[in-house]
Formats: sequence, C-alpha cells, structure tokens
Amino acid sequence: MAQTSDGLRLRGQSEPLTRRLKRLLDEYSDGLAVPKELLQNADDAGATEVTLLYDCRENSDWRGSESLLDPAMADCQGRALWAFNNATFSDEDFDNILQLSGATKLEKTAKVGRFGLGFNSVYNLTDVPQILSRHRMLILDPHGERRGEGYLETVYASHGDRDTGVELDFQAQPRWLDRYANQFAPFAGVSGCNLKADEGNFAGTLLRLPLRTEAQAAKSKICDRVYSDSEIRGLLRLAAEQADTMLLFTQTVRTFRCLFLPSNATDPSNQTQLVFCVHKSPLKYFQRHAISLPPLPIAGMSQADQEFAAQSSILKVAEALIESATQGGSGRDQAHRCQATVEVEVQLGDSAHDQFQISTAVSTRVWLVCAAVGTGQSLAVALEQRRLGLAPVGAVALPIEQSHRIVPLSRDTQPASLLFCFLPLPVENPFPVMLNASFSVTSSRRHLNEVTVDEKQGVWSLGEWNRVLLTDVICPAYIDALKILSGMSLVNAEISQELWPRFDRATQSVWRPLIEKFYASLLDGQASIFHTSAGWKSLGHTVFLDPSILSLGGISDCLSRLATRLVGQHEGVASLTDGVRRTVEQLGLTNKILQRQWSGETLLLNLVPNMPRLWQLGYSEDCFRALKFMLDVISGSGNADWSSASRIVTQSVVNQLKQSYCIPNVGNALCQPVQLLDTSCQAAKLFEMNASVFPHSDLQTPDQLKALRTVGLRADLNWAELLSRAQSVAALSEPQRTERTVLLLSYLDSFRSRFSNQPISQLRNVAFLPALKKANGSCLVWLSDQYPKTQLFQPCQLFDASCKDLVSASQLILDETVLRDVASSKRQDLLAQIGVLNVRHVTNEVAWQQLVALAGTRAGNEETLRVSRCVYRHLSAQLSSGYLNGNSVLSMVKQTPNIIWSSKGFIEPADVSMSRFDTGFEPFLHVLPSELSGIQCESFFKAAGVNQKFTASHYAGVLKLLSHRYSSVPLAPGDLDLSLKMLDQIGHCQDEALATESLLAPDHSRILRPCTQLCFNNLPWMKSVQLPNETFFCHENISFGLCQKLGIPSQRESMLAQAMQPLPFGQHEDLTTRLQNIISGYPLGIELFKELIQNADDAGASKISFIIDRRHHGTEKVLSDSWKELQGPALLVYNDSTFSDADIEGIQKLGLGSKRDDAWKAGQYGIGFNCVYNITDAPSFLSDGNIFCMMDPHCRYMPGATLASPGGMFKNVEC
Repeated sequence: MAQTSDGLRLRGQSEPLTRRLKRLLDEYSDGLAVPKELLQNADDAGATEVTLLYDCRENSDWRGSESLLDPAMADCQGRALWAFNNATFSDEDFDNILQLSGATKLEKTAKVGRFGLGFNSVYNLTDVPQILSRHRMLILDPHGERRGEGYLETVYASHGDRDTGVELDFQAQPRWLDRYANQFAPFAGVSGCNLKADEGNFAGTLLRLPLRTEAQAAKSKICDRVYSDSEIRGLLRLAAEQADTMLLFTQTVRTFRCLFLPSNATDPSNQTQLVFCVHKSPLKYFQRHAISLPPLPIAGMSQADQEFAAQSSILKVAEALIESATQGGSGRDQAHRCQATVEVEVQLGDSAHDQFQISTAVSTRVWLVCAAVGTGQSLAVALEQRRLGLAPVGAVALPIEQSHRIVPLSRDTQPASLLFCFLPLPVENPFPVMLNASFSVTSSRRHLNEVTVDEKQGVWSLGEWNRVLLTDVICPAYIDALKILSGMSLVNAEISQELWPRFDRATQSVWRPLIEKFYASLLDGQASIFHTSAGWKSLGHTVFLDPSILSLGGISDCLSRLATRLVGQHEGVASLTDGVRRTVEQLGLTNKILQRQWSGETLLLNLVPNMPRLWQLGYSEDCFRALKFMLDVISGSGNADWSSASRIVTQSVVNQLKQSYCIPNVGNALCQPVQLLDTSCQAAKLFEMNASVFPHSDLQTPDQLKALRTVGLRADLNWAELLSRAQSVAALSEPQRTERTVLLLSYLDSFRSRFSNQPISQLRNVAFLPALKKANGSCLVWLSDQYPKTQLFQPCQLFDASCKDLVSASQLILDETVLRDVASSKRQDLLAQIGVLNVRHVTNEVAWQQLVALAGTRAGNEETLRVSRCVYRHLSAQLSSGYLNGNSVLSMVKQTPNIIWSSKGFIEPADVSMSRFDTGFEPFLHVLPSELSGIQCESFFKAAGVNQKFTASHYAGVLKLLSHRYSSVPLAPGDLDLSLKMLDQIGHCQDEALATESLLAPDHSRILRPCTQLCFNNLPWMKSVQLPNETFFCHENISFGLCQKLGIPSQRESMLAQAMQPLPFGQHEDLTTRLQNIISGYPLGIELFKELIQNADDAGASKISFIIDRRHHGTEKVLSDSWKELQGPALLVYNDSTFSDADIEGIQKLGLGSKRDDAWKAGQYGIGFNCVYNITDAPSFLSDGNIFCMMDPHCRYMPGATLASPGGMFKNVEC
C-alpha cells in the first residue's frame, strides 16, 4: 500500500499461499497421506463409503479452450485421481475448506481433523483440486494469488478481481454446464455423476484431482513432483497393502474401494475396473453405549447399519456427553463403551494384479474392538479446554485368527501394530494391540505431542492431553479387551501377559503413563486382570508362584496346577512372565507381588498332607508327578534344570513324606511308605505287578526306589508264599502270567539250593507253564492250536522245545520264552526237576503221527523240510537201534503212503528213486530231493520202499496211468515229452524183460496205444497209405532203433504182413545147406539157361528172353533196408506164360517139384529152378502182372521172413 502524506502506511507480516502450502506438504511425508485424509474427511462428513478412481483418460477432445473456464485448464483435463463419498458438503464445509490453517474443526468434538490442514495433502498430486457436492463446484487455484500464474486468469479478469479459486453454483446458473461443457465433461458417469440429467445436482461429494504434469510441475510453486502413471499406481498399491486396517476405527465409513479407468474408456459408468475393496461389518456386540444418536441422512441404510454407525461414532458420543455435562446433565457416572467383534474383508479385482501388481492376498479378518469414552480426568480436561474441541475417546483392537486364537501384534507381524487417530498414523506403536484415540499430534500427524517442560511446571498443553487419554481412556479399554478375550477363551495365561504393555517394548517416555496406569490398576486389588487358574482375578485373590518354581522345567506346570487346588476358595494361581516381572520391578511394585507369592517349600508342605484330598478330586496325575519330582530330588537324580530344587525339597518336606499317605501303590491307592514292598528285591518279582503291596509302577526306577527306601520299604518271602505264587499264575491274565512264570522259574533256579529241603516236586502238577504256539504262517497243525493261547499246563504235560519238530502235531511243547532269565546251561536240569518231558519220552507212534500230519499239509516248504528231516532222522535212529523194524515201517506206509518230502509236496516212496540219474519224470516219478541226502536216513527210506533206481516197470506204469488219464485223448505237449523220455529209458533197460504187448507208446496223433498196434513210418514217399485195421503210425519222435527195442514194426513190415498170403511161402528143405548141395549138382554155366528155358517151356511159354540189366535202381522205395543190396545189376528172364498156383507151390517144395504128376512136363523133381542160386541169394519173379514172389533162404531181405517161411508172395501187386 502506498505511503500516505502523514507518513503512515499499512504494513504487516504475510506469506504467499503457495509457499504456505509447500511447507505444509513438507510436513506430510506419509506416502498414504492423500488417501487417508480423503477417507478421514469422508468419515467426518458421515459418509458410509469412499471410492478412489484412477482415471487414465487423456480427454483430448475436451481440451478446447472455448468450453473451458480458462485455456490453462486444458492441462488439467487429463489423468486424474477421483475421490467419491456418499455424504454431501454443507455450506459450512465449503467455507471451512477455504480456511487454510484455520483449524476449522478445532471446536468440533465429533470431527477428527483438528487443524484444518489435512485436505491440503491433495496438493501432493495436483495444483488445481476440484470439489463437487450437491449443486456447487469448487475449483481451487492457489497460484491465482499472483497475476498471470493462475489457471483461472480469464475468470479473474472477467470479474475484475483476483482470488485463489472459483465456486460455481449450478442451481443459480445452470447455463454454466453448457457454457463450459468441456470443463465438466470428465465428470460425466464418474460415481453416478450426471449433472445435466440431475439439473446440476450431485448426491454425494466428488473430488477430482488432476495429476500434475511435467509442464505444471516445472512452474508450480507448491510442489514440483510429477505424479506419473507408475507413481500413482505405486500409491494405490501401497493403499491396497494397508487396506485391511484403514477402516478399523472409522466411525461411519464401512466401505473403501479403489477403481481403475483405462485410458481408452469412453463411459466411466460401466468401464471401471475394481482394484480392491475393503468392507467392515459387525459380528457381535459385547457392550453398547447408551447414547442415542440421530441416524445418518443416507438413503438405503438398514436399521442394523444405522446401529453399527451409531455404535462406531464414539466421537459423537463424546460430543453428546460433553454437551450434557456442560448443561449439568447426567452421564458422567456411566461407562460409555462399545465393545464388539467386527469383520474386515478385503477383495481384489481382476486388475489388482494385471494393472497394479498388487500381491496382497484376499483376506477376511475378525477384530475385537473395544472403544471407550472417558468420564474421569479426560472428560474434565475436555470440558475445561472445550475451546480446543478435545474428545475423550479411545479404542484398542486385536485380530482374532481363523484358528480362534490371539496373536500379539508387533512391528514385524502382519498386520503390524499401528497407532491410529481413527486412521493409521505414521507413528510407531510399541504395544501388541492397535491403539486409537483422538491423540494430540503435530500438524503433520507424524508425532504425538509430549509433555513439555512448561507442563511439568503446571502449565497445561496438548502433551498433557495425550497423557490423560492414555491413562483415563486407553487403559480401561485395554483392560476391557483383555477381559473379553478371556471370556471368549481365546487367550491363556502366557498369551494374556504377552498382550500387556511392557517397558522393554515401549521405551519412549510418552508411553510411560499408560504402563504406569495399567500396572497400578493391576496391583491395586480392584482390577480383575490376572489370568489365573480360577479365571480373571484381582491381586488380592491371586497367588503368585516363586520364579524358582517356574524354573523347574516341565514340573513347573504340574506344581502350578496343584497350587490352584491348594489356594483359597476364591483365589487363583498366576505367574508373571519375565517381561512383566521386569516391568513391575522398574515401577517399584515388587513388594505387592511378594506379599501374594508362595515359595517352593511352602507349596510342597501344603501339598504333601493334602495329597489324599487332591487324589480323590481327580488330580492324581499331577500329585504323582509332584511326588516323582520330590523323590528325584531326594535321590539326587534330578534334572539339571532343577539346580534350585534342593532349596525346595527340604528336610521338612522329607519328614512330611515319611508321615503322610502320599505314596501310590500299583492300585493307585495312597499308602504310607512302610506299607509297600521294595520292587527291586528278588522276592517282589513273584507278585503281580498290580499287587497292592508294590509302589506304583512308575515309581520303580532305581533312583526312585532309593528315595522310597529313605522313607522305608520291606523285602522278603518264605516257601509258602513262593508256592502260592506258582499256584496263582493260572488266575492271572496275559502278559502278567508269562512274566510271573519267567520270574518264578528264574527265582527257582537262583534259589534251588535254598529250597532244597522243600517239596519242589509239587510243582509238577501245578498248571503254570504255557505251551508254545506255532509260528505265524506255519502250515502244520499243532496240538496247541486246540487250546486257547492263554491256557496253562502242568510240566508233566509238556515236552521241551528241542522236541518241537518231532512231536508238535500230537503233543504240547513248552514255550521256553519263560526260561529267558535262566542260563541255557541250567535249563535242562531245571525242567527235568519240575517234570517237563524230553526226547527220551518220544515214542515211535508219536513220531509217526508227526510225519502223518506233515503229509497232510501237502506243502513242500522250508518248514515241512525241517520237520521231515527231524522225523526221518529219529525213525532211522530207532531202526538202527532196534526199537523199530522194517515191517512196522511198511505197515505204517501202507496206511499213509505219501510220506517222502519234496518241494511239490509229499510223495509215495514207491515213486522215489535214490539215483541221481532218474531225474526229469515229475510229477509221476521223483528223485529223492537233495535236501534229504546226507542226513543219515537211508535206513528209513529203504524200509519205507524208496527205490535204488527206477526200472522199466516204473516207466511202463506211468504210461498206463497217462493212458487212463487221457482216455484216447491226445497227450498234452508236456506229457508227450515225458512219455517219449520214459520210452527212451525203457529202451535202455536191457537187463529187464518186459512184454511189449503190454507196453504203450504215443501214435502220430499223440494218443497212447499198445506198441502192437503201432508201426514205424519208414515209407515216407507213400502219400496214400492203407494200414491194417487197428494199426497206427507211432509218433514221429520215436526213432526206428527205439521202435525195434519196443517191438514196434515198420510200415513196410506191416504192409507186407497184410499183403502176404496167410499160408507160409518158402522153401522148407534144409534151407541154405540143402540149396548149397543142389547147386553143387548144377554148376554155373549153360545149365542155368537150360533150366530156365525148361521151366518156361513147361509153363507153356512160346518165347523167352534173357536180359543183362546193368542199372542201379533207387534204394528209397524198397521193402527193407537190406533190400538195397539187390537194386544193382541183375539177370532178367522173361517168358510170355504165367505161373499157376501149383507152379508157385511147387517151387516152395524143394526137391519134390510140382511137375511130378504131369508126365508131359520135363521137370520132375523141382530142383532145376534152384540153379539160380548160383548167381543170387534172393531170386524173385513177377507173374501175371500182379503176383510177386521172392525166395530169401537167408531171411535177410524179405521183411517178415522166418526160418519157417524164408520168402514171400504178394498178390494184386500194381506194377
């Protein structure tokens, strides 16, 4: 202002708005300041939902300056962050938001914002924030304070004035919507905004924060930070990570969501994408405040929603209480608290990961929230300093896990422990719970105001307010939460104290008032905050255990439980954790704890005489553990952790043990020590382990018995007691019976000499010994199978275990596990003394019964082999010693033939050979298994009928068995091979005569037939063969040599036998000798031809021919193999006549001839023909084209030729 003429001008301090805003932003370093402040403002306005929208549109079409308030606003039409809430700005709100640093809500107790600065955090993102609510829009332009730097210069010029923003009233001037259409175009469709359709009205509050561009940042005097796409995404990602706690203490806001609008979107109403959404809802109210609050003016809210909003609005409760107190009303003496569990659900949209890389998991978490309104000092201060609008409210919250347990929070947990002023503050919270209160914080909300030097000197300031809040509001809410958790059975004693405030965590002085107040309430005898054995108790009803008890490792829990039953009726036992105990010490409150503390000796001196009572009440297990602890300490065998135990188990405690009924016996009844028997003495072992004379089984270790002997035990027996112990075995059940028997036998062995004058033989008839049961998987049937496993027997009924494999089928075997404590060298004498049977008592009949039982199993396994060998050896020994004879063995074998072991089962001795060369004929014939060789049992095997080797009769018998089994059906391949192998063996049995007519062999169809019905196919060239009736080819695998041995003729022999005349043919007179004499009278020469011509002439031939045939004919298709010699050069004689039957018969009659009765025939003596023997041994002729005759004096060439018929004739021969 210009100086006046009087030398005076107006001048004062001032600061540009942009510079002030810049300084404010420097204080708002919290990265989440903008979302939190927007959320806070909405909560103060009574909104129930808040939505943030990241709008990526550049809106190039809406930057035309003709439709903008100012051309500079074109740069504000692009990307933006929107904030919507469903409450509306009042006219006062529009006015207050312009009051920078004016503390507009300072006197508003129901408002969280204390300094009117929070909204200004939006200048971190933008230079031109825009606010729409109802019919008014406010556009702020801090740079407008200097000419030419603002974004609304055109507006300022048209109004002839300058300011830092404009407000438009669409109700007063609807024309603005058309005049500046581009300016308002981005609002269309965002959170349901439609200004034209709604005549310029919007039901809610909508903030548009155009994100600062590089050009704007370059000239901004507020902030030079450019919020790029990556930075705004990072901001929203950070909001998502803390979303689950954002609404924890809000009053009305229940839903907080974040949306994303892509750059190519054209319609925000249906193209937004969900990033995340947080929703809070009540589950259960434990306590409601009684203040009636007006409902929220938001349409569509249910009665339950209105109640939740009312119960959450503790600031309004405080405002109502202060107003009532100001007017002298009641309410200061009432507890105004709201305690409830709420559920906070976090949902993620599809774009959360794709667009924002948010890794936060979808979650639903339940919280216990305890809110309180102070009615003591905090209310008094609020009334006294009402001009500051202080709200005496606070709350604590703890998460309840899905496993229904509480986990104390810390800076490292998820979620971390946070401090709230209804929204999270960037202030460290050192407590294991969430703390919320209307704290006095610095304007940046980064620190709590602390008590200053002036306050300490009596000058009040906001630091004192924080102290009052912590002591008068937070502390009661804290304690309430712990009580509720106890009632919900969500915490035990240890976790309960982990939830307490402690100095080792809260080291800053600002927190000391809360800790002092907490423990003062704890120890003043009034607050039932101690989690004791009997529930939550005050100090006066709590007994603490000395730390020395708690240092005893595992026994400390037991002693603690017993202590709970030894204290007074209305008392409980508790212990303090190390952290709590140190905090109590730092506060100087240790003496109050010591007054209510039991030492270890005090606890035990109370415990020992009260054991019978506690035992009956069901605390026997803990009493027992405590007793073992005391005994271990007395014996000096205590745990290394029990270094202080000797100061607890004093001589006074030992004396008390000697006098009291405090030692449980096996029956769990408490006895005096002198009433019990020392279990470590040998005599004690003969009693049942549950005998009432013994200490409990868990008190029988050497060290414990040593301690018990200190207080007295007895230890001895007489013979009568010993005998009664044996007689008592049968009345016991397993495993006590077995153990009793083991101990009894051991005791007898050890003290036989001591009882030498006693009638030990009486034990022979006492049933106290168990019979051995066969092993699992055994295939034998034991006699003991017929008895229950628990059956006991007299010694005279049992064999010792060495006879097991010899008698188990018909006799009982002693289960020698009862002898495990008797030395092996002494067992036989002891068993004999008490009457147990041994191998000398095994009879032949018993051993044979064992073998019969074995054969009945039909099993060829290791078990039956072992038992068989044992029986064979025994019977062989009996044979050798003369106690058994061969006839008796054969008689027994006749009744039970299958008595020889094999891997396939048991077989008859007659089918077994001892020769190693008789293999390969199973399953019909067997070689004695190698497992049975070399066991010195040959005498038994021979007596039983085992063969030295197999004979042809054995093989022939098997062939007959196969024939009967197959009954004219072809043999299977395996049986065919077996049959052929047996026939081969028969062929080698040259020293045994066997009737071939009874022998069987397979034919070509694998059917077994008598060898007399078979022939060998030695004419393979013949395709069509007509065998005689009941004649079949033998199998092709039977060799000709074997056929000859088996008497099987060849095919040629069979066919020749069929073709030959039934009458014998041949020359009968002295055969070769006679012929030799005849040809001597017909020497070789012309006489040969003469005789042949004479014979032709006598036969009526008209011509004769002699042909020298020098050819060698084939040798394959001949009558016999020897015939091959006749296939070489020969003299052929032909005439055109035929031989009559009489001629043929005459040739047979050597020397007589057939022409003696025919005088007209020259040959009279039948001798002339024989001159042919000069040149051949086998003359033959073919007559009439179908009669073939051959003379074979040597019976060498003609198949079937015999001395009686040395030749043959075949008729109907086809040439």
